[in-house]
Amino acid sequence: MTNPMQAISAELNLAPNIFQNPTCFIAAVRTGIPGSVVRLAVNYFECPELIAKTLGTDLNGLEKDCAARVLNTHKSEALLDGFRTLSAVRMAWSSCELADRWLMSEVPALGIGSGFIDLQ
Repeated sequence: MTNPMQAISAELNLAPNIFQNPTCFIAAVRTGIPGSVVRLAVNYFECPELIAKTLGTDLNGLEKDCAARVLNTHKSEALLDGFRTLSAVRMAWSSCELADRWLMSEVPALGIGSGFIDLQ
């Protein structure tokens, strides 16, 4: 059976072992994740708001990131970490819709307007 992260890697045209091999992960971050991968991720995960928040931007900024040749190291690492988190949360909830809603929900203990997605 295929590891869920390997399936994501294949769908997003990333190195097959990027999430299992720290050296491969670091090399990809240093090289920069192509904007085309951001676009594929938006289509694959179907949650542009979550991906935008992961990249520290809004939907307009997300469009710019999709058009970028490569993301900077900070955004590249945030994006890859976001893929891991989103995949794990969706597996835990067994529902993309419930997982995404949970990630975007407010958590009073974190402060007004803050939620799990803000814990980056």
